[in-house]
Amino acid sequence: MIYAALIVVALILLARVWSQLDEFFSTYPHLWRLLSGNYLTKRHGREPIARRRRLRRAGIRTSALVGLVGFGWAYTYHQRGTVHALIAAAAVAVVFLGWRVWRFQPIHHFRWVRPARRAVTAELGAPPDTFKVARDRSEVTIGLPLDHVLDDKQQKALEYAVTTRLAIAAEPAWRQHGTSPQLILRRVEPCPSFVDWALFEDACAHAKPNELIVGMGKDSKIITVSLTQDSPHFALSMGSGAGKSNLTAFWLLQELRRGAVALILDAKWTSHPWVFKDMDSEYDQLPCVRYCRRTEDLHDAMVWLDGEVERRSQVSDVIMNAKGDMPAHLGTVGPRIWVIAEEMNLAADRLKEYWAEIRQKGQPARSPAFKGIGAVAQAGRSLDMHMVAIAQQLTAASIGGGAVRENLGVRCLARYQLNTWKMLCGDLPMPPSVMTPGRIQCVVGPSVDEAQTPLMDPEQVRDLILAGDMIPVPMDMPGIASSILHNSVVPVGARSLVASDQGIVVQHASLPPARPPGTMTLNEAVAAGWWPTIGAARQARWRHKPEFMGKDGREDLYRVSELAKCKNGSQR
Repeated sequence: MIYAALIVVALILLARVWSQLDEFFSTYPHLWRLLSGNYLTKRHGREPIARRRRLRRAGIRTSALVGLVGFGWAYTYHQRGTVHALIAAAAVAVVFLGWRVWRFQPIHHFRWVRPARRAVTAELGAPPDTFKVARDRSEVTIGLPLDHVLDDKQQKALEYAVTTRLAIAAEPAWRQHGTSPQLILRRVEPCPSFVDWALFEDACAHAKPNELIVGMGKDSKIITVSLTQDSPHFALSMGSGAGKSNLTAFWLLQELRRGAVALILDAKWTSHPWVFKDMDSEYDQLPCVRYCRRTEDLHDAMVWLDGEVERRSQVSDVIMNAKGDMPAHLGTVGPRIWVIAEEMNLAADRLKEYWAEIRQKGQPARSPAFKGIGAVAQAGRSLDMHMVAIAQQLTAASIGGGAVRENLGVRCLARYQLNTWKMLCGDLPMPPSVMTPGRIQCVVGPSVDEAQTPLMDPEQVRDLILAGDMIPVPMDMPGIASSILHNSVVPVGARSLVASDQGIVVQHASLPPARPPGTMTLNEAVAAGWWPTIGAARQARWRHKPEFMGKDGREDLYRVSELAKCKNGSQR
């Protein structure tokens, strides 16, 4: 009884000593930090270790001390029995340690668990309450802090830290409220390295009218973006050979088959030859696309966009109801227009130089071409005008300013550098840049989705568009092959007589009436080689004043004979 009472008194005194030490280390936390590696109270933004973990540590230390004292007492009074008990305990300890090593999986722990746990600790600012990684890395469970809710960017950063350390692709399941907040990451199959049109044909056929398919993501998931919920405008910032033109062709295929039209601004001239050439190398412009390549054409087309935004705004003001909808029976602003701005790094420099050459006294120093791009970016959503800006590095200067670039809400990046990622995506975690052709990161707000875009065959893209019904572009839209375009606009059910492979073209109600015969616009005269630039044509018109014959959209019409006199320098 005496020994039992002494043991009880010793345990009470020991508990009192541990309580006093807890108070002492709470007053001087740096000493506990030096001994244990963590604080008892919050310091420097780091959370203290959980109370349960502290009690477990204290219990282990107390049990070790009591066991040592008991072993000394037993060895003093019964040496042989103590030795036998010690041998038996050692055998049990060996078995227990063997079981722990088998369960612990040292290779799994040191290769995967420990690096991932350290990454989670760095993101949370304190060790997680629980951290479990399945042996096949199929599932990861992370205990989250009770007193802090992670925002979207912090969630993405934590997901990225874990998946990169474990070398897996995973789908997150967040639960940040309740008594046991946690994050569960379940492993999924990574993006495929190659996909083609056949895998997307059915998905494109069943896509919503305001939905675009981007590619195939993890676990064979189809990645889509919404023109109404996400953004009406897109930015492609990809290195050379990453698939900019390929992705654009994929999007144009989806939209042109729905009845949209496109205006392609291509300073490189040949980014999309399938638009204006057939397989026999003959010029054969699609009637639903206008293609601008020369600098003066790029300038005129971008200025035209500003006027088209104004025209559509006036029409929408008339037919719009109180909810902002435009009932179809009251009219339409026209077909949906997609503006494809290719190689903007190259185009921006040329446009600035061109404007410096033709600018007259009193005109603004900034090229009005960028005003048109800005008008589409800022007012195009409600007017069915959408833009895809493409560059190897999409800087603010290449697209007309930071305000314009901010309106490009869907951003696709490939073969990017750190500077490009920070410029377009801010402080979102940067995934590794993959060299696989067609592999992109689709960024929409705080969401980053990896996707593999299909490798498109240009001949197949052209054939698929020609096989369906096409809407002709507005007749005043600038671009090459105007005569081919005008002649290939035929009534429903008839065939084009110009190109052997033209499909059926639906006449749109918003197109202006046919213009007088024997007339020509200045842009068409420049395209025919009568003047080297539109600026030279305008100066000749100002000097000789040819007879005005009406309007073709927003362009003035003149008799061909009168323009010929201007070309030859004859005064009327």
